[in-house]
Amino acid sequence: MKNPNPVIRQMANHTPRFFTRMYLRGSAYAAVSTATPVPNTAEVTPAHRLTPRRRACGPRGPLQPGLTEGVLTSLWALGFLNGMRDDRRLRRRNETVQEILDTAIEVMAEEGVAALSMAEVARRVGVRPPSLYQYFPSKMAVYDALFERGMRESVDILEPYRAGLTEDPRAAITAGQQAAIAWTMANPVLAQLLYWRPVPGFEPTPQAYEPAVRQLELLRTVLQAAVHAGQLAPAAAGDEGMALYTALMSGVVSQQLANEPSAPVEEGRFSRLTQTAVDMFFRFYAPEEGESVDSDLCSGRASAAD
Repeated sequence: MKNPNPVIRQMANHTPRFFTRMYLRGSAYAAVSTATPVPNTAEVTPAHRLTPRRRACGPRGPLQPGLTEGVLTSLWALGFLNGMRDDRRLRRRNETVQEILDTAIEVMAEEGVAALSMAEVARRVGVRPPSLYQYFPSKMAVYDALFERGMRESVDILEPYRAGLTEDPRAAITAGQQAAIAWTMANPVLAQLLYWRPVPGFEPTPQAYEPAVRQLELLRTVLQAAVHAGQLAPAAAGDEGMALYTALMSGVVSQQLANEPSAPVEEGRFSRLTQTAVDMFFRFYAPEEGESVDSDLCSGRASAAD
């Protein structure tokens, strides 16, 4: 049966079988867009008909440039479109993953962090439970992804305050801590997963725990900045000093979430004590007269604590 398109029928008369096969296999776009113009067969004699083009290699001789460009153009377009499809597929998968995590937080907020149900998450997302396991192999994997998300968000909250360390480390530490407390109150489910142990048997994977390591390194950095500015004694940036600081701030968070989880951060019975807790830490580790930055960071304040 003849092709009803006169342009394609004309191309079939003046192109080799190899190029015609490309059209039959779905590459008509490359054939039409890259082929060289041909005379109208109705106005020319058979002597003017184009000779068939030959293969690109072998004893039959070289392939004409027009066909080579057409094949390369077709292959390039095919790879480009495949790349676009892969990008769209990856973007859709990432969107689905985030939707699952958001829904898991909703379920945990209503039922409790340890009462997460994969079946309920699947129902709310609108998929069958087995389909959920294509994204997360287990419920613990969902907890792990949420732990990593929460830690990354908490670190991102603190990062902007590093710029103020060069001017006034104490003010930067206070402002950053207040922002961190505000984040925990706005994200109570993630805060429980990060700072408490509400899920029996859950341990974050090294990948999920990596932002927590960066958070501790950031804390040591800001405390060392206060030491170099003469605002803190060197022991404040040691292991005991960091342990005391995290204990103070974790106490503020725990008390606020346990007693007034819905209160505004600036009005909460415990959250409004954030600056007071920071001031207590700075007074406890106030540098003594003649104490240098190079003092032993691990010496602590053992005598004062006793």
